[in-house]
Amino acid sequence: DALVNFRMLLNAVELSDNKLYICIDEYDGSMNEALKNKTLYHHKDKGDIKIELIESSFNQFFSILKTACDENIACVFLTGVTPVVMAEFTSGFNISVDLTLDEEFWDLYGFKKSEIKILLDKAFGYNLSDNIKEQIMSWLKEENDG
Repeated sequence: DALVNFRMLLNAVELSDNKLYICIDEYDGSMNEALKNKTLYHHKDKGDIKIELIESSFNQFFSILKTACDENIACVFLTGVTPVVMAEFTSGFNISVDLTLDEEFWDLYGFKKSEIKILLDKAFGYNLSDNIKEQIMSWLKEENDG
């Protein structure tokens, strides 16, 4: 069970007298998938066990994380797509600061279009046509939600 393993990790960190830094990329992935498929609200009234399990696990994880922030976590860095998931399903983690609109952090993660073009040129030795590069860029954008 992932939550049990996470608690064990936190206990080990506490015993070591160290602090833990946690980075979670796309923390909202599973919930966004459920929302995208309209599964969460469509089936919630029908008592869909899978949806309730996702929501319960999400809430439990962030509740454990919040408690650990007071004890043995130095910093938590989350990236996600929608702040709605954080607001709606993680009321147990109401200690966060949203830096989404802080321009200072916009380039912290991810790639710019110009950087991807440079990487493609380095990887393929400038042998790709502009059309192929654009197709690859479109595919990458689609696969990575923009």
